[in-house]
Amino acid sequence: GGEFAFVLFAAAMAAKVIDPVVNANMTAIVVLSMALTPLTVLLHKRFAKAAAVSMDGVEAVSEHTANVLIIGFGRVGQIASQGVLARGASLTIIDHDTQVIRDTAAYGFKVYYGDGSRPEVLHAAGAHEACAVLVCIDDKAAATRIAENARHVCPQAQVIIRAYDREHAVELAKAGADVYVRETFESAMVLAREAVLATGASAEEADEVMARVRRRDAERFEMEVAGGLFAGRALVLGNVAKRQHQIEASPAVNTAS
Repeated sequence: GGEFAFVLFAAAMAAKVIDPVVNANMTAIVVLSMALTPLTVLLHKRFAKAAAVSMDGVEAVSEHTANVLIIGFGRVGQIASQGVLARGASLTIIDHDTQVIRDTAAYGFKVYYGDGSRPEVLHAAGAHEACAVLVCIDDKAAATRIAENARHVCPQAQVIIRAYDREHAVELAKAGADVYVRETFESAMVLAREAVLATGASAEEADEVMARVRRRDAERFEMEVAGGLFAGRALVLGNVAKRQHQIEASPAVNTAS
């Protein structure tokens, strides 16, 4: 039942179709159903068995070795694989989404099924013999578990992880990841460089501006790892109180253009 039931009951009472006792009982039933429905949904999500994953055309990872292991083969993993393959390095790829595995096969990829956040899967995928483990998943918690597990399973490998945001990057640094790349950072840097060029800066000037931004961001990040996310906020350039300082720091920019 829902709120509309109360309207129907009132109309039925007015028309003398039902008496007050029936109205009270039916109202109680509707109230109880409204209260219990959200709880029922939550219980179903928690205890209902997940639908079986179809493994048609899918092979679980087992005893593989390669120079590089990629975990997660969505948009980021697919693009990242191109650099590794262009280098001529051997590559093992795992993903826990069977549809991704089937879809990417049409583009010439062999992707194995496996949950890279589990130590035994990391070992089966050859992480213990790889030069690098490239983690491209968008699950923050799973990525952090991989960073933690990799310290024991593959201490020889460079563990390179896609970070969801700045906070996640700090978490990954503390978990032991060797390299952590915020998924929006590099694209934002490219956009900013184009904007700097549009102000009239030369390519060399734009590169120097962005180098300063990169150094400032790295300094801020070190402060955040040591002291929390707000530790480096003094290094953030704002467009109000610090505007004069920013202009003085960048005299080469032609703001009239």
